[in-house]
Amino acid sequence: MERNGRYTVKTGYKLAMMELLHTDRFHVEREWHKIWKVNSPHKTRNLLWRICRGCGPTRLRLRSRHVQCELICPQRNTIVMDDWHAFVGCTVARESWYWAGLSTVLQTLVGTESSLTNFVFDICFSESRDISGRVALLLWKIWAAPNDVIWNDAHHTSTSIERTTLNAWQQWQEVHKHPSPAVVQHGKNRGQGNISVWEKPSEMWLKCNVDAVFHNRNHLKYFACCVRDSHGQFIRAQTKWQQANMSVLEGEAIALLDAIHFANVIKWDRVIYRITHLRSISDESIVETLPLHSAMF
Repeated sequence: MERNGRYTVKTGYKLAMMELLHTDRFHVEREWHKIWKVNSPHKTRNLLWRICRGCGPTRLRLRSRHVQCELICPQRNTIVMDDWHAFVGCTVARESWYWAGLSTVLQTLVGTESSLTNFVFDICFSESRDISGRVALLLWKIWAAPNDVIWNDAHHTSTSIERTTLNAWQQWQEVHKHPSPAVVQHGKNRGQGNISVWEKPSEMWLKCNVDAVFHNRNHLKYFACCVRDSHGQFIRAQTKWQQANMSVLEGEAIALLDAIHFANVIKWDRVIYRITHLRSISDESIVETLPLHSAMF
């Protein structure tokens, strides 16, 4: 039980893990904390953990678990897809390491390591958090490529994998360059450089933040708005999506119009709208409207 005398799901999990970790089959003495300190999105660190735990769903492993599937690599139809082949041995994967500028990391370790688990641990131990993070993102994109072949019949080249890896890395760096947005009093702290903050509206006003996301492959557009009052308290939000082929500016204009209709239905008459659209990572534009009852089209 927990210290407070209660038994929860978490308690059961802890007990189960204590029993499993006493079994040699599951206990692995390695520096696992190195994986979780890698500078990359959590999903990529989780992939590193799965690789090192030997539970990545490669075709060879799925077959060993009695899943009826092909053994050969979906990108290279003559080689069995095990862990090493999926992330390092496949021609597409190996070329992706080169185009991503990580070939020196690959060449340093590929001749000395006998397993992908040791390979990943050595990278996390010997390389910086940023280099390890780039490797984690690259492995994630390499892993996504054969899955895209299977489920979407979309084939990727090593250069396209490198390009999407670079874009993901730049976006990750940009997001984590500044502190998380904070709520500040209206009219204060406006001159603190590029720190992104949410500013409260004036008393008796509401502020509606509007955003849109575009998925080019499926032509899906997602719209969302979030409304808070002059005390920074959450009031209401909504999300929508539609399938359409439109530009970024058109999509964000539709998102803004939808937010205005949303406020109009609820009969809010003092609303400031703020919409941030990114043509590129560094291009930001702000639009604020007049009160709803006096300047709507």
